[in-house]
Amino acid sequence: MTVAFDAGVVICAAVADQRGAILLDAIDASSPDVPVGIGSTLLFTEALTVADDRRDERLRMIAILGRLALLPVTQDVAVVAAALKLRHRLKTPDALHLATAITAGADQFVTINRRDFGSRITEIDIVHP
Repeated sequence: MTVAFDAGVVICAAVADQRGAILLDAIDASSPDVPVGIGSTLLFTEALTVADDRRDERLRMIAILGRLALLPVTQDVAVVAAALKLRHRLKTPDALHLATAITAGADQFVTINRRDFGSRITEIDIVHP
């Protein structure tokens, strides 16, 4: 099963918020050289700006991001993101994260964002930790 992660889950994992436990558990249960899931390279932009002034959290986020297979925003991803943005009224970063997951063939998209990623999203299984 391929699992994609949203930025909020990465941030929660780095700051020891319980909502990040799903990602930390996957990291703990896997070999260090095997990615535990996927995400967009946009995760770096979102996650690292949150901890800009907190060195320890920033280092934890970099280590966590290193355990994911981070995929680029390609033209195909951008086209899918545009459709998702229009259909579900998502912000561009949210649409890009979701489109990355869908385009990569992920089975689940894990996010703490219940407001934007509710039951109306049917293109992929949404998991809220």
